[in-house]
Amino acid sequence: MARGVALEAARIARLAEDSAEVAEVRAQLTQIGAEIPSLVLAGGDREALEKAVRARDAAQRRLLRIVGRGSGARSPIDVRSFSECIEEDEALVSFWRYSHWAPASELDEDRLLAFVLRKDRGLHRFDLGPMHVIERAIVDWRSALMDSRDRGVSRDELAEGPERKAGRELRRLIFDPLLPALDEVTRATIALDDLLHLVPFDALPLDDETRLLGDWIGLRFRPTLRELLIAGPEGTETQGILVMGDIEYDEGPSPLSEGLGEETGPTTPRLAISRGGPPARAVRSGAWSRAFLPLVETGTEAKTIARLYARTFGDEAPLQILSGSQATKAAFLRAAPTERFIHLATHGYFAPESIASTADRDVGVRLPLASRSDQIRGLSPLVLCGLAFAGANLEPDAYGRIPGILTAEEITVLDLTGCELVVLSACETNVGVRRAGQGIASLQKALHLAGARAAITSLWKVPDAATRELMSDFYRRLWREKKAPAAALWEAKQRLRSVREIDGRPRYATRDWAGWVLTGEGR
Repeated sequence: MARGVALEAARIARLAEDSAEVAEVRAQLTQIGAEIPSLVLAGGDREALEKAVRARDAAQRRLLRIVGRGSGARSPIDVRSFSECIEEDEALVSFWRYSHWAPASELDEDRLLAFVLRKDRGLHRFDLGPMHVIERAIVDWRSALMDSRDRGVSRDELAEGPERKAGRELRRLIFDPLLPALDEVTRATIALDDLLHLVPFDALPLDDETRLLGDWIGLRFRPTLRELLIAGPEGTETQGILVMGDIEYDEGPSPLSEGLGEETGPTTPRLAISRGGPPARAVRSGAWSRAFLPLVETGTEAKTIARLYARTFGDEAPLQILSGSQATKAAFLRAAPTERFIHLATHGYFAPESIASTADRDVGVRLPLASRSDQIRGLSPLVLCGLAFAGANLEPDAYGRIPGILTAEEITVLDLTGCELVVLSACETNVGVRRAGQGIASLQKALHLAGARAAITSLWKVPDAATRELMSDFYRRLWREKKAPAAALWEAKQRLRSVREIDGRPRYATRDWAGWVLTGEGR
C-alpha cells in the first residue's frame, strides 16, 4: 500500500491546488526523517523519540488525507479488480506470516500463508506450515550457497551437492504446495513477507538435473500487489544517471567536496580512484560497531557503467559520477530527484540484532543507546537500516548526526517518482538473518515509497569480478536491447551461469550471481 500511496501523492502534487500543501508535508517529513535517527544514534531520551515518531505518523496521515481528497474514485481492492490486471497464463502470489493460536496447546505459532490468484479461477489459499521450519530451511540454503564449491564443479557433482539439496528442500516448503494453482502458468508476480525477502527464488533448484525455478517460470516481484491497481506516471521528465562508487568512508565531506558533484560530461567523468594507505578502522563506536571497509573495485564498476551509458545515450546525455570524498550524502540528496537511473556501489548497513524494532517478534530486546537500561519500543526498521556515503566512519556530532549515513527513513521522503531504476550494488548484510531480512525489505520499501519504479538490491556481498560482469551485461540489455529490467537481470544471470573455463567447468558459483533481486518494474 505504501508504494500506491506514493504514486497517488506524486500525481496530486502536480495539481496546482494541492502542490503547496503536499510540499509542506514533504518538508515536515524530511525534517522528522533526519531527527529520528539522530535521536537513536545520540542516545536521545525515550520521550523525545516517541514525540518525533508521533509527529511523523501525524504527517503521514495528513498526506493520506490529501491523497484521498485529490484522488477521486479509487480502485476497489478486491479479487475481481486484481483478476482484471493479469493474463490467462499469469498468477499473482502473495505470502503472509501470521500468528496462529492453537486451542489445544493454548500457544501462538507463527505460520506462513500463500495466496494465489488466477484470472477467472478465483483465489487459492495455502498454509505452508510453521515459520520456524521455513526459517531453518532458508538459513540452511543460504549457508550452503555461501559454503558451496560449485565453481569448477562438474554438472553431475553439482546436481547432488549440498547446495542443491538444501535448495530443493526449501522449494518444496514454499513453492511446491502452490503448484496445483499454477498449471499452465508462464509468469508469476510475487509479493514477499518476512524472511522470504532473503530468498533468491529464481535460483531455487528443480528436481531435474541442474535446472532452476527461473528456467521454468518467469518471476516478477512487487513490494505490494496493490500497486498493480494504481496507474503510475505515464512518462518522466528526468534524464541522466547518477553513479557513485569507491567511496571514502573515513573522510567526511568538506566545503570543497560539497561544492563538487555538479553535472559532468560523460566523456570525462570525474571519478577519483581510492588512494593508498591503511584500511578503515575495524571497529567503530556508536550503535553500529563495525566500520565500513573500502570497496576499491567499485571504482572500476562505476567507470564501466558510466562509459556504457555514454556510448548508449551519447555525449550529451547528463551524467554524474562521484567517488572518494565527493560521494557525499548531500550530493546524493541533491542529485537523486533529477535522475532517471541511480547506481550506488556502496555498503548498506543494518542495525545489529541487539536493537529492537517493530518488526521483531521480541520487542523486549534492549537498545544500546546512552542509557542501556532503557528500552525503546516501536522503532521502525526504516530507522535501523540505510546507506553509507563519504564520512560514514566518523563519530556522531553533538546531535547524533553522522554526515555519511542516510537512513531508509530519510530515503522515503525523497521524490524519486522520475527515477526508472535504482541499483544498490555491493550491499553488506552480515548482521544476522532476521535483521538482514528486515533491512533488505526496508531499503526496498523506502525506495519504492519515494517513488522509484524499480530497485535492485543484493542479498549478500557478491565478488567484485562477478558484479562488474553481471552489471555490465544487465545495463547493456536494459539500455541497448530495450529489455524490461526483470528480463534484463535474469538474462544477465543466465549468461554468468553459462560462462565456462577452458576445461568446461563453470567459472562462477551460484552465489556469484543469484544474490541480485529486482522489485517493481520500470517502463
